[in-house]
Amino acid sequence: MESWEGKTRGGVLGYKIFVWTLRYLGISFAYFLLAFVVSYFMFTSGKAFRAIYRFFHERMNYGKLKSLISIYRNYYVFGQILIDKLALIAGFQQKFTFEFEGEEYLRQMDKGGLLISGHLGNWEIAGQLLVRLEKKINILMYDAEHQRIKGYLADVLQRTVHFIIIREDYSHLQEIKEAFARGEIIAMHGDRYIEGNKTVITKFLGKNAAFPIGPVNLAARFNVPAAYVFAVKETNTHYHFYSTPLQHIEFSNNLKKRDSILAEAVRKFVDAFETVVYKYPLQWFNYYDFWMLPELPHQPVAPNSQVTPMQSVRGREKQGEPARKLLLISANHYANPYPVYPLGLSYLYSYLNERMPDLDIRSFDINLNSLEELKILLISYKPEYTGLSLRNIDDVNFYTRESFVGSYRAIADVIREAGNNTYFIIGGSAFSIYPGELFDLLQPDFGICGEGEESLHRLIKSLDAGLPDLNIEGLVYRKDGELKKNPREHFIKTPELSFEPEMVKFYWQKSGMINIQTKRGCPFNCIYCTYPLIEGHNVRTLDPDRILHTLRDLYYHHNIDYYFFTDSVFNISNNFNIELAEKIIKSNMKLKWGAYFSPFKLSRDLLELFARAGLTHIEFGTESLSDTTLKAYGKHFDVEEVVNVSRYCNDSGIYFCHFMIIGGFGETDLTVDESFENSKRIADTVFFPYIGMRIYPGTRLHEISIAEGILKHGETIIEPVYYLSKDVNYQTLKARAEKTGRRWVFADEDVATSMNRMRSRNRKGSLWHHLKK
Repeated sequence: MESWEGKTRGGVLGYKIFVWTLRYLGISFAYFLLAFVVSYFMFTSGKAFRAIYRFFHERMNYGKLKSLISIYRNYYVFGQILIDKLALIAGFQQKFTFEFEGEEYLRQMDKGGLLISGHLGNWEIAGQLLVRLEKKINILMYDAEHQRIKGYLADVLQRTVHFIIIREDYSHLQEIKEAFARGEIIAMHGDRYIEGNKTVITKFLGKNAAFPIGPVNLAARFNVPAAYVFAVKETNTHYHFYSTPLQHIEFSNNLKKRDSILAEAVRKFVDAFETVVYKYPLQWFNYYDFWMLPELPHQPVAPNSQVTPMQSVRGREKQGEPARKLLLISANHYANPYPVYPLGLSYLYSYLNERMPDLDIRSFDINLNSLEELKILLISYKPEYTGLSLRNIDDVNFYTRESFVGSYRAIADVIREAGNNTYFIIGGSAFSIYPGELFDLLQPDFGICGEGEESLHRLIKSLDAGLPDLNIEGLVYRKDGELKKNPREHFIKTPELSFEPEMVKFYWQKSGMINIQTKRGCPFNCIYCTYPLIEGHNVRTLDPDRILHTLRDLYYHHNIDYYFFTDSVFNISNNFNIELAEKIIKSNMKLKWGAYFSPFKLSRDLLELFARAGLTHIEFGTESLSDTTLKAYGKHFDVEEVVNVSRYCNDSGIYFCHFMIIGGFGETDLTVDESFENSKRIADTVFFPYIGMRIYPGTRLHEISIAEGILKHGETIIEPVYYLSKDVNYQTLKARAEKTGRRWVFADEDVATSMNRMRSRNRKGSLWHHLKK
């Protein structure tokens, strides 16, 4: 294990030389002199050189040449910042300009507080802000043996700085207590630990790293607010100070709860720290193997940490206990117009991996592998639990009506045949719509309706204990020959998400985008829609910092720069959306993204903000351009809103398309013609019309279909059944669409071939805008 040793390289003589230079020759000459010093360190700092090279090459994903150039630039910036510190301490503030972002949060520390920073940029510049706030700062530090340098600076530069030195006898705690009692601020680093310190393991820059728990524990124990602060050099003479909102960290007497609270607080610091590191990588000043983990018997694991299956296996094998195994299978093979990343599996893996680190989890994607390979894996891997995720029940295309039930049955047969002594569990959106039918067809041991993370977690824990918990929300099971389905009342708000590298590589190549959720649930009541059945009506926005964490990981470590937000409707909870967009803008990542939108309550300003955050493609669930039909479909907007929002999109440079349903409930030839006529009012777009409405159980359309005699009570509709209005002439639809002069792409038109051709040329993102006239 390699931890920080509590000291920084450098001696008094070097400081004396630069202090003299600053006084008599100025900052510019000091910078000039620095070039020679940096060249010396390039050839003499072998250990630091190797560590910082790995940072640029492995964590920032730079090429070899760029990594070497970045090392020199990093050393030079580090030297500049050291010179700037001396200049600031010496009273040369007029040489610099400062921008303080988050100053209002520090002004709320009227009774004292804790500033936590990292070895990045020039954090001592916070002192300039504290002067403005009329607050005394106390610097808490480890490197006591280097106080000769700090003492020299205080004496020569005549600056009153109070240092609190961390001592083995814990006497520093009394100094800390007294400082907080006086309403003062204490500043310390939160990114380094001394061997033997308690740490939290969490994902940082794409790999697990250890962070000390001490800083956040101080804030909790002394009941003071904490702020995560960073100050970075943006030009030779300009600094930018960042502060997060105040963090109020609870101190609990329950040890397990305390560990969880502190681990979450560390994760929030790491998220803030990571954001700044990605934006200013040349100002990363940790010159040792930062990702070498401590070899301690137990460390709390923070959310989003990545414990690999092999680490989990070893953890149990050391105790003489074989690891339990879970195989997660994505059954979706539909790839028109492109294959879709199995997002549900990634959510399940991340959630279970955090809460059950001793569970060995593997994923199997039917898009990447064959049934024979699945059989071989089941025989060799021997999982105690096998989860099968079913995404769609069919292709939702009136022309082809391709059902996926047969392929799901084939996978289930392999699981039952080769998965000896495995608990067979099914879930996913298709199962959530057809739990009874699919349970009977596939014959699993258990099923889970709706979001599966916590339900699967509880199910596996209870099976591990020897008795299944039959009270789990969403659980489907058979008891005394009768199929039971438990209702769901609770939903999780902060699901974790991590991605399997090989899957990311495949889907990025084949589909040119990666899917991410920002919220779950849908508040609307469209008569045909199953989203409320799957996710519920209650909208839960996910943690924007965790979303940003995922985006950064994919952007910097997998070179993914296009994303599709798969929310049922993105533009609900717009306060959350604004926060997320602003965080994306501040992240400095050049992202592009698309999402499903409703034309409902979309302003020009909001769209322009989203465009600045990288929005390039909108897929509107418009369904009709007739107010009569929109009302019959249960939509919550009118045609004028659709026309206006379309104009806003064109003005903002956002590609957009409209998905339509022709021939649904309440549709007539008159309303169809009205839609075609109104389409002429919308320029520079693509319309994707679907014929008829797929009837799903549990929807208002299902009730209407029974009332109209299209279906009988209890009739199975697992095979595709469509509601088709009798008042529409379907034979003339394409001709009427052609007369509008707009681009109408019907579901039987082959667009997959042209899309795949563009994908083979490495075109990324949504490509339907190339279909425009």
